[in-house]
Amino acid sequence: MKVFQKKGVAILVMVLAIAAASAWGLSRRPAVVVPDGGDALDTSLSTAYYEQYIVDEAGVLSAKTEQSLSLYNANWDDWSGSIMAVVTVRSAAGGAEDAAWDWFDRIELGTNDALLLLDTGTGEYSVAASGGFYDRLASQAGSFVDTCLYESVQAGDYDTAALNLFANVHLLFRDNGYSAGGFTAVALLVPVVVLLIILLCLFTMIDQMRYNTWYRRYGTIPVPPVIYRPILWWHRPGGAWFRRQGVPRPPRPPYSPHGGFFGGRPPMGGGSRPSGGSRGSFGGGVRTGSFGGSRGGSFGGSSRRGSFGGRRGGGGRRGSFGGRRR
Repeated sequence: MKVFQKKGVAILVMVLAIAAASAWGLSRRPAVVVPDGGDALDTSLSTAYYEQYIVDEAGVLSAKTEQSLSLYNANWDDWSGSIMAVVTVRSAAGGAEDAAWDWFDRIELGTNDALLLLDTGTGEYSVAASGGFYDRLASQAGSFVDTCLYESVQAGDYDTAALNLFANVHLLFRDNGYSAGGFTAVALLVPVVVLLIILLCLFTMIDQMRYNTWYRRYGTIPVPPVIYRPILWWHRPGGAWFRRQGVPRPPRPPYSPHGGFFGGRPPMGGGSRPSGGSRGSFGGGVRTGSFGGSRGGSFGGSSRRGSFGGRRGGGGRRGSFGGRRR
């Protein structure tokens, strides 16, 4: 891993990591373009619960479109308790309008909800709406749904058709006095925090590999000829991370009660005087010792729970919008 010891390589890795994290974040971002005048969507809301209300039996909706529709529903439900389910079928028995109401009851939508049904086999479409959602649509011109869906359905572009209807319905929440209350700068900080965590983990792994390579070559030398230079400054020699790499700290030399630290001093006293007159020897008792070096990660919206379990509510005004377009 000698290549990672070069500063230029470390900078290149950092740039590539930032680019990869940015690309990943953009790929995960829902393709939601709110029309001018519409309230911003709170992208921090979880869309997992609302995915069950997008039923693509005909297989004509992309995953990104489904995520975007779910994000609209998460915000609408948070603001007013309303959602719009979307169902695509290859053939609607009895016509699109009857099929829309059948699906409305099957997935147990309730008051203030709506459902868009798209029949890809006949080109029919219908919006079944109840309660407050019906009032919003009924307050518009009779061609409101046709204007949003007709051209895209005829072209077979069901992604655009569904997104166009949702975008225009989103403006109706503004016109009816609803507004986004949960969108804050926190939602913008989440990608930045995720990116920083990814970079921290990446550079920690690189520093670990570089340290292992350095230690195998120079770690056992008392005075290494090459100093370990980490990417992250707190991995420097002497830092807590550096000391945790398994290299023991130097032993503390024994302490002498007569003053100072020493090692290997011969014991004093306890011997017998040599025989034979005044013969004897006196020594300096040299202190000896050794000192070594050391190195040293809410579901938003309503209170609904379960998969298609429990009705959202019943009653209220109901009606259908749209029709067959050959």
